[in-house]
Amino acid sequence: MHYVVLAATEAAPAAPVAEAAPVAAVHAPEHPGAIVPHEAKKVEDGETEAGTIVHMERATQKIEHDKLITRAKAWEEDTKSRIESRSEREEAKIAQEELTMKNKAEARLRRNEEKLEKQKAKYMEMMKNEVAAAHKAAEEKRALAAAKKGQEMLKAEETAAKIRATGIFPKKFGCFAA
Repeated sequence: MHYVVLAATEAAPAAPVAEAAPVAAVHAPEHPGAIVPHEAKKVEDGETEAGTIVHMERATQKIEHDKLITRAKAWEEDTKSRIESRSEREEAKIAQEELTMKNKAEARLRRNEEKLEKQKAKYMEMMKNEVAAAHKAAEEKRALAAAKKGQEMLKAEETAAKIRATGIFPKKFGCFAA
């Protein structure tokens, strides 16, 4: 379909009515600057002779229609590219925020790991000190036990020597008493 632009101020030259294609009724807009819908401007397709007004109007309408389609396509592409650009900027912003949060979390993890390593080293040192203290205490007790054993052995030897010399058992050894 082609579109006819009719203006109220144009005076169309007389053309043979029988040769012109039928024109759809165009309602005049209520306002002088109002836009008439495209449906109201439709003219039925049909063969027209070259050089007639209807033929020239159809050619003009085709050119204007092609301009409109081209402008609409350009607008659509421009709008889509702006939307895509905005979307890419937002995606980059989100990715940057994600990276920042990830870096902060990793830094916090490293700090906590360092803190735990320090605590581990501290507790390891404490445990080594406790082990060393336990070993020292055990050595001291062993030394005391060995000294006590030595004293008791010496006392037992002295008592046995006394028993051999006198032949009398001490009273605390009641089973050996005579």
